[in-house]
Amino acid sequence: MKTEDINLIESIQFGAYKKIVEYLAILQQVNNHVNLCSSKLQFSKLLNYVMRSVELHLTILKFNSKSLILDIGSGNGLPSIILSILGAKVIMVDSNSKKCAFLTLAVSKLNLDAKIINSRIEKVEAMQIPIAINNCITITALAFSTVKKLLNACIRNFECLSHLNVSIFLMKGENIEYEILEASKRFKFQSTIINSTYDEKSRILVLTDISSK
Repeated sequence: MKTEDINLIESIQFGAYKKIVEYLAILQQVNNHVNLCSSKLQFSKLLNYVMRSVELHLTILKFNSKSLILDIGSGNGLPSIILSILGAKVIMVDSNSKKCAFLTLAVSKLNLDAKIINSRIEKVEAMQIPIAINNCITITALAFSTVKKLLNACIRNFECLSHLNVSIFLMKGENIEYEILEASKRFKFQSTIINSTYDEKSRILVLTDISSK
């Protein structure tokens, strides 16, 4: 086990650790009936996503410890369920009713403080999003392949939430500079790249001051 693994694990309280283990059990059980993740996905890879989600949570805390999390395309609950287990107030959005049923089951069994919206993000209204603590909303998303596709899907929401402090935190890989360049052709934003201390090939991308050109 790497030192980085130990540091992340030590940041998790025992109660949260037990819930993460229970979440993984629920995920694997439901995945036999609903396509939540590839059946070929090795457990070590799934655990990698979990650990990176823990790292994402710690990174968000450094920027704003009381931000409301809006996770788009929540699907199998990564990173949203992990963020909720670790104490964040989370809204999960997904257009797939079967995946929302899984998220509802996980939230119920794990007794989490989270809201689930069965809808495409483009159709989510501002009134469906609770009043954010400190007027801060942090968007996370693992389902979108590129930054540009995510911003295209969310731009209407940015306009509806223009009175709030909206930031985006994304778990990305080594090609992040190219994604930023492509997105910047249509959108204006400030970007910060944070190297992962857990996975040398991973990055956390932070976007702020987002608007269309």
